[in-house]
Amino acid sequence: MTSSKKPEVRPTLADRVVGWFSPAAGAVRLRARAFLALAGGGALVVLGVIVALLGGIESLLSAVVADGMGGHDCGEIASEIALTVLSGVEAGGGQTETRDELEQLFVAAQDEIGEIDTSSERRAGTTLTGAILVEHDETPHWLVANIGDSRTYCVRDGVFEQVTVDHSQVQEYLDAGMLTAEQARVDPRRNVITRALGAGMLPPRADFFSFATEPGDLLLLCSDGLTGELPDEELEAVLDEAQTAQDAVDALVEGALLVGAHDNVTAIVVRVLGDADDDATDDAADDAAATS
Repeated sequence: MTSSKKPEVRPTLADRVVGWFSPAAGAVRLRARAFLALAGGGALVVLGVIVALLGGIESLLSAVVADGMGGHDCGEIASEIALTVLSGVEAGGGQTETRDELEQLFVAAQDEIGEIDTSSERRAGTTLTGAILVEHDETPHWLVANIGDSRTYCVRDGVFEQVTVDHSQVQEYLDAGMLTAEQARVDPRRNVITRALGAGMLPPRADFFSFATEPGDLLLLCSDGLTGELPDEELEAVLDEAQTAQDAVDALVEGALLVGAHDNVTAIVVRVLGDADDDATDDAADDAAATS
C-alpha cells in the first residue's frame, strides 16, 4: 500500500501506555507517554514516543516491540502473548537480575505460544526486541535484548549504530562475507528467521547488549517492516533531522508508507533527556495531546 498522507494520530494517555496494536502481525507495549494512531486507508502501523529522564530510579522505563511472523498462523496472537508475559518485568532493577528474569519470561512466553492451535503445520511465532533501563555500577544502563530480526539502533553523539544483530539466514551469509549489506536488503531469503519465540524453535535464545545511558541518546526499536523498506542511511538521516521523537516516528512511518509498506511497520523512538529538560518535556507532551 502506498500513501502520501501522514497517519491520522488519535492521542491517548490512558495508563501512560503507548501503542499501536496491529491485528495482522505487530504489537507494542510501552511504559511511558505516547500516542495511538491509525494510518489512512486501513493500514495499521505501530509507532510510539518515549522520553526517558535520568533523574532517579522511579523515572526508568522499558519498551518492547514484538512482530508476529506473517508467514505463520496466529502471529498476532504470538506477539500479544510475548508482550503480555514480558510486561511482568520491572525497569530499574539490577542488570544481572533483570537479565535472569527476562530469560525466565522468554521461556514462559515460548511455552504459552507453543499451546496456540493453528490451522496448518506452521507454528505461531514472533520476533522481538526490547530495551529496559537497569542499574549497573550505580548508574543507569540500557539492557537490550533481541530474538529474530526486529532491531534496536542507538544514536549517540551523532553516531548511528545498530545495537542488535539479526537472527536470520541472510545475516549469517552477511557475516560470512557471502553477501554485501546492499545485497542482503533485497535477498529473497531475508525473511528466513533462525531464532524466534515459538515457531517450533526450542529453546528461546536471546542476545543481550548493555551500555551506559547518557543524556542525548536516541534509541530506535523497530520491526523488519521498517528496515525492509528504508535503508540504514535513511533511518539515520530521519533521526538526525527530526526535532522531536514524535517528528522522527512520523517521518519513519511516512517514509515506509511512501515506498509501499509491504509489511507491518513498527517504530518506537526513545529520547533520553537530563533532569533540566523534565518540565519542558512534560509541558510539550501535554500540549501535543491537547491539540492533536
